Amino acid sequence: MKPVQVVLALVLGLIVSAVFLAIFTHLFDNHEGAGHFDVYTNPKVPDSSVHSALYYKPHRLTERLNSYHVDPNNPDRILFSSDDDGSEGLCGSFLYDGQSAQLTRLRRWPYAAGSWRPTVASSCSIAQPFVSS
Repeated sequence: MKPVQVVLALVLGLIVSAVFLAIFTHLFDNHEGAGHFDVYTNPKVPDSSVHSALYYKPHRLTERLNSYHVDPNNPDRILFSSDDDGSEGLCGSFLYDGQSAQLTRLRRWPYAAGSWRPTVASSCSIAQPFVSS
């Protein structure tokens, strides 16, 4: 009787571990590397939309990534667009420099450019460092 209980406890432990990993990590999400950034996309399930999250090393930049383009000359810089209206309120188009950890809002609305455009930051009249409240 005891060996059966041990086996059942092990199986139950594995199931609980798998559920924990699926809920609280990006282990089962699709992962894509872009420069020194990571993009995790959750799988499509019925009656839900697909969301992507953008990370720079362990730092989450946004949970609702629309589009992104890595600087071809610097893998630590990324131009991205987000419609995250959650607690951080990162809605708009942003330039993030991972080396200085500076997030600059370029536009107050999401923008999906076709490729990396280094002139966007210098030509945008509202470019300013973004500070979440």
